[in-house]
Amino acid sequence: MTHVVTAPLIAVVVSGEWRQLLTGATVPSGVKSDDLKRLEREGYIEKAEGQESAEDEGQESQGDVKPPAKSGPGSAKGAWREYAESVGVSVDESAERDDIIKAIAAAGKPTE
Repeated sequence: MTHVVTAPLIAVVVSGEWRQLLTGATVPSGVKSDDLKRLEREGYIEKAEGQESAEDEGQESQGDVKPPAKSGPGSAKGAWREYAESVGVSVDESAERDDIIKAIAAAGKPTE
């Protein structure tokens, strides 16, 4: 299920890493269900158009997942590994960030 940030700024933990998201950003997969429910209940995020709420426990649409940044905040290896998994690309545990990005591109998935 896809959620969009409605607050000016939120911070969430994704795969053990803190990520900051601005108004209008799509909340990445990997945010714990309890956190999604709390953020939605408090009005910091809302379900994207045509999506069920976090309380309904629906499935996330892969078409709404956006790749992480290639530099700066949110560009860490963990973010790229999570994105690879969310679009169905398997990567070796020892793969470095650039190798993960190359594997995603080779699978024909967006990296920008």
